[in-house]
Amino acid sequence: MLTINLGGNRDAGALSFYLLGDRLPSAGRYPVQFSLDPAQEGVQFHACFVAGTPEHPIGVFHAEGGWVTITRSEAVRVAGEFEVRASGFLAANMDDEDKWVTVRGTFEAKGDSTIATVESVAAAAN
Repeated sequence: MLTINLGGNRDAGALSFYLLGDRLPSAGRYPVQFSLDPAQEGVQFHACFVAGTPEHPIGVFHAEGGWVTITRSEAVRVAGEFEVRASGFLAANMDDEDKWVTVRGTFEAKGDSTIATVESVAAAAN
């Protein structure tokens, strides 16, 4: 499994993308899904968003849908943009798992180094 971790040192939070395999995907647009299915053909992403800082996390959300567009993919570097719609809970009330966020942004990751911009995080109460 390949993981692309974005953020984590700002108040907005951290976003992690997971995909099956050990190679970076080529340029293109790919779906973000709730779960990864090894039987499904093609590249697929799962995402998890942790809102807040490492010292003060305020919520955890798992992707229900969205997309990742890879604009550049090289040996140890990948760049692109994303929009993820995710559901989860806030730390203030972990029993209410029906909170939703939409996370949009761009990223550029090289090996173990990542530069990411989360352009917006929108929350919606259902």
